[in-house]
Amino acid sequence: MTPWIKQSLVGLCGAALIAAAASVVADSDGGHRGEGAHGCNAGWMHDDQARAEHRAKRVERISTEIGLNDEQKQKLSAFFEKLSEQRKAMMGDRKDRHEKIQSLIEGTSFDRERAQALLNEKAARLQSNGPKLITAAADLFDSLNAEQQQKVRAFLERRHGHRGHPPEADPAG
Repeated sequence: MTPWIKQSLVGLCGAALIAAAASVVADSDGGHRGEGAHGCNAGWMHDDQARAEHRAKRVERISTEIGLNDEQKQKLSAFFEKLSEQRKAMMGDRKDRHEKIQSLIEGTSFDRERAQALLNEKAARLQSNGPKLITAAADLFDSLNAEQQQKVRAFLERRHGHRGHPPEADPAG
C-alpha cells in the first residue's frame, strides 16, 4: 500500500473516531429544525448563528444529563467549537466545493490527478486540524469522573446503529 493511501486511510479513520466521539454528545433534541436549501431538513446547519444556538442547547442538555461541572462544561464547549472548526475546514465553501467536483468531469475523461489533489487537500486539512480536535475530546473525556465516563460509554452504546447502521453481529454469538 502506498504511503498516501495509508495516510488517507489513517486520516479517514481519525475522522471516523472523531465523528464517533461527537455522536456521543450530538444526540438530536427531536425538535423541528426546518427544511434546508436543498430539502435536507437541516436548514439550521447552513446558518452560523442557528448552529451556535443549537450547540449551546446541546451543551446545556448534555451538561445536565452527565452532570458536568463548570470546568467540564467549558471543555465540552471547546470540543464543540473545535468540531465546528474541523467541519468548516473539511467542507469549505459549498459553491466552491461543487465547482471543484464539477471540474473533475468537465472533460472527456475523469480528471484523476485533480481528484487526487482534492483528496490530498482534505487529508492535509484533517491532519492539520485533527490534533486540536483530538486534544479537545481527550481533555473533555479525561476531565470526567468514572461515573460520567460510563454515562458517555452507555450513551454511545445506545446510539450504535443510529442513522441506519445496524449493530454488527457478534461473531462469537
